[in-house]
Amino acid sequence: MKFVITLLLLITLGGSVFAADTPATTTEPTVTTAPTTDATPTVTTSETAKPTDQPAPDAATDQKKKRTVFALSAGLYMPVNGQVKDIYGDNFLRLGIRPLPTNAPKGWRFAYDVNWISLESINGKATIIPITAGVLRRFGKNDVKSYAALNVGPYYGNVKVPALGIDKTGWGWDANATLGVVFKERFCLEARYDLMNKFAGLDFDSLTISAAIRIFTAKL
Repeated sequence: MKFVITLLLLITLGGSVFAADTPATTTEPTVTTAPTTDATPTVTTSETAKPTDQPAPDAATDQKKKRTVFALSAGLYMPVNGQVKDIYGDNFLRLGIRPLPTNAPKGWRFAYDVNWISLESINGKATIIPITAGVLRRFGKNDVKSYAALNVGPYYGNVKVPALGIDKTGWGWDANATLGVVFKERFCLEARYDLMNKFAGLDFDSLTISAAIRIFTAKL
């Protein structure tokens, strides 16, 4: 009988000990779930950082746009034909507008210009407006850059020489070559030679020495 009572006491004591140990095992899942809740915010923050990088391509495309510097030129137009010199004189004013080759690449690139030439004397008057385009190449990397250009295009002519019975308005062709130097992207000096087909029987081939200064810039 004592043995049975002792066995019952041992079973009761063992059950109470087992019941006391079971709550400790249930607290372990709460500890493991805590890292899982902390991991989710790190995922959301990495995803929200992606949209902030999207405007970068627009800034890159703006930087790719090339800046073109336009200059106003003024120079001395000197005809080389003796007959033209006899009629009008030796030198005249020449005005023009053109891109200034400040940031031109080392290779050949597209170039263009427009010029206005006026010849006048007691013998007659002449107005010539060449509109030419071609290629240009820059040399050098410092503040002083040299360049060369080859252009071709039409020119408008209005020539009057009453003594020779000349009174003509129309169009001709002009091909020209230019060598120049740019100083600090603002100012340039150049020499240009023009070959023009005869207009009203007169040869207006010429040499021009001119200077140009920057007037405005544009992204093209």
